[in-house]
Amino acid sequence: MVLGAGSFAQRGMKYVVVGLVGLTIDFSAFFLLSDLAVPVQIANALSIAAASIVTFVLHAKFTFNGKITFSNFVGYFLVVLVGLAVGASVLHVMVAHEQTLLAAKILSTISAISVQFALSIGVVFRRGGSPPTSAKFPSPHRGLGRRRV
Repeated sequence: MVLGAGSFAQRGMKYVVVGLVGLTIDFSAFFLLSDLAVPVQIANALSIAAASIVTFVLHAKFTFNGKITFSNFVGYFLVVLVGLAVGASVLHVMVAHEQTLLAAKILSTISAISVQFALSIGVVFRRGGSPPTSAKFPSPHRGLGRRRV
């Protein structure tokens, strides 16, 4: 069970609102650093880091009505790293194929956000901040050892 009241759609809309704040920070920092001749991948990592700190706090309090704990922050940071890897891969491929920097950044961001939303709901902001356990997902072999008559 994910923390917070509201349906999946309501949490999704809150995620989008907070995401827009993060996107504003991310894109602003990215293009500022790019204009200062910072390499694209470094500018991308720094801009995402800045946006992620802000969005963690906003997601914890607004989107998922959760607590700001060290374990949630570490989990969120790991989710951001996974999203960064996905987004950086897309960014690299698009830049290598001479796409515009704006188009590359948009597609890499959409890819990263999709992965991050799924992981945030499924892992980071679960009740108690813990990942799913076997108690919540019973073994498929349960009850197969004995036949009932």
